[in-house]
Amino acid sequence: MTNIIEKPKTNTLIEEYRQQALAYGHEKAIRTFATPMLQAWEKACEGYADEDTELEGFADLMSEVFNVRDAAIAAAINPRFKIGTIINLAAKAHTPYYKRLLSKTLADGFTNPDIKPDHNRLHNAITTACGLTDLASEKKYRAHPLAVAAYLSWWGREDGTGIFLRDSRSRCGPDHESRCTRSGRAVEGQKARLPQLVLTIVRGGFPPDSPPPPPPP
Repeated sequence: MTNIIEKPKTNTLIEEYRQQALAYGHEKAIRTFATPMLQAWEKACEGYADEDTELEGFADLMSEVFNVRDAAIAAAINPRFKIGTIINLAAKAHTPYYKRLLSKTLADGFTNPDIKPDHNRLHNAITTACGLTDLASEKKYRAHPLAVAAYLSWWGREDGTGIFLRDSRSRCGPDHESRCTRSGRAVEGQKARLPQLVLTIVRGGFPPDSPPPPPPP
């Protein structure tokens, strides 16, 4: 009997993930489904993803497995992570070591003066995350790619949520103007938290139609 899980060919990705998780456990199922996607995400963060198609289904998976979303955020923030570490952040997120590693990675951006945002990398990641909304199989799966984009915009601080929200607001029609204004006020403060960012963006109904502008040289 082999321990290798065959990648699904039928049903939705979410249905197949759940079946594999029941049969083999969540860690093995996450590795099977998330590994090629996180590898493609890492390439995208580095700016080498023009021809990569492995990101299809990534929006769906990170909506089903939040640890995959968090691993994507950590990978964008820390360019020193090896791909094995990124995958472990998704597959072994329940273990004390990887819990601490994720917490430290997210906290260091705000508390460690030696950690500086790589704006080119963040721009690549935000652009890719926004593009994932087009690859989602259903509209409900667009929220978590937007959460990734919002968090990375916020974490970058220098350009902050401003890039993300300016791009979004510019596409709000008159009917959405008041919602955009409320959303902008809600998330632009430095104390805004990720759930608030996600809720205001999704409720505002304005996922970006195009990638954010590149960072200043």
